[in-house]
Amino acid sequence: MTRWRRNLPNRFLIPPLPQETSVNQEDIAVFTGTANPMLAFNIAQHLGLQLGNALVGRFDDGKVRVQIHEDVRGRDVYIIQPDGPPAGWFAESKELIVAAKRSAARVTVVIPYFSSGRGDRRDEPGKSIPAAKDAREYVATNVDRIVLFDLHADQIVGMFEAAGAEHVDALYFRPIILDRLAQIPAEELANSIVSPPDVGRLKVVRSLWKRLRAMGNPVALGVVDKDGSSATGIEEMTILGAFEGRHAHLLDDILGSGATAIEAARGVLERGALDVTYWVTHLVLPSRDTMERRLAVCEQLLQSPIKRIIVSDTLVLGDNERRILEPKLEIVSVAPLFAMVIKRLHDPRTGHRMSSLFELEGYRRGLNELHTASG
Repeated sequence: MTRWRRNLPNRFLIPPLPQETSVNQEDIAVFTGTANPMLAFNIAQHLGLQLGNALVGRFDDGKVRVQIHEDVRGRDVYIIQPDGPPAGWFAESKELIVAAKRSAARVTVVIPYFSSGRGDRRDEPGKSIPAAKDAREYVATNVDRIVLFDLHADQIVGMFEAAGAEHVDALYFRPIILDRLAQIPAEELANSIVSPPDVGRLKVVRSLWKRLRAMGNPVALGVVDKDGSSATGIEEMTILGAFEGRHAHLLDDILGSGATAIEAARGVLERGALDVTYWVTHLVLPSRDTMERRLAVCEQLLQSPIKRIIVSDTLVLGDNERRILEPKLEIVSVAPLFAMVIKRLHDPRTGHRMSSLFELEGYRRGLNELHTASG
C-alpha cells in the first residue's frame, strides 16, 4: 500500500508559489493513484496545495483497494490519473471517484491520457469500440465532471456525452507547443515546416500552423501519409510539402512502437529536410511486451535520424528508458496547464474562461498568474 504524498523524493519538491496563486486547502482536494503521482504532485504544488492523503494499493487477490485518509465532506475534489495502458489504473480512478462521491460537494476526474482513444470507431466488421465502452464506465461512477487531454479523435467527447456525462472538457497540447516553438530563434522558425507523421493528425497540425502564421511566422505546412503501418515498418508513404532546406517539426499525439516516427523522419530527410524534431503528447511505448522490447524501442529511437524528441509528462517514463533517450529527449510538463484549468473550474468567478487556455496568449497569461509574485 502506498501513500504517494509521503513518498515523493525531495529532489522533486517545488518552491512555494506566490500566495495569490493558491486556493484554499479547506475547499479543494487533489488525489491520485499509482499511474503518475509526480504529475499530480506538481499540479497540486502549482495550486499551492498538498497532494491529498489516500491509500491506493492492492488486496492479496490483486483487486484494487482505495481509502481516502482525510475529510473531503463538502469539498471540491479532483482526481488526476491517466487510465492506461495497465487496466489497474482505470480501476484505481473509479474507486477513488466512488470513495470521494460519498461526501464531496463535487468530484472531477482529470484524465491526462485516455488509453482507449485509439479505439474510437468501427472501421471493420466485428471490431469493438473500447473508447465508447470506457466512456460509459466513467459516467457510471456519477462523476460530476470529466477533463480529457489531447484526445486521439474529437468524437470521443461525444461518446462521453452520449453516455450521459453533463460536463466534459477537452484540453490540447497545442498552446504548450506554440509557446515552445515561439522560443525558437525567428530565423530558424521562419525556415521550418510543421507536419503530421500521419494524415490522421492533419487537422490538428493545420490548426497549429494557422496560428503560427497569424503570429507572423512564415512556417510551411507539410503532410506525411502512411499506408500499411505495423511494428516492423510502413509499406508505403506519401510526402507532400516543401521540406527541402527546412527544419522539420513532426507532431503526433501518441508514440508507441516508434515505426511511424522513424519512417516519417527518414522520409522527410530524404526530401531534403535539414533535421527532424518529433513532438508527441503521450510517449506510450509497448506495454504488453517485455521490458527488453520497451528498451529496444528506445534504442531504435536513439539510433534513428530524429534529432530531438519532445514529449509531455502525461505518462511516466522509466529510469532505464529515460537514460537511453536522454541525448535526444526533452520533457515539457503539462502540470501548469492542468493547474490553470482546476483553478478556473474551482472558482469560475475569477472571470477567466477556460477556453482562453486553448490559445497562446491565454496560456501565457495563465502562466503569469501562477508564477508572478504580487507587488
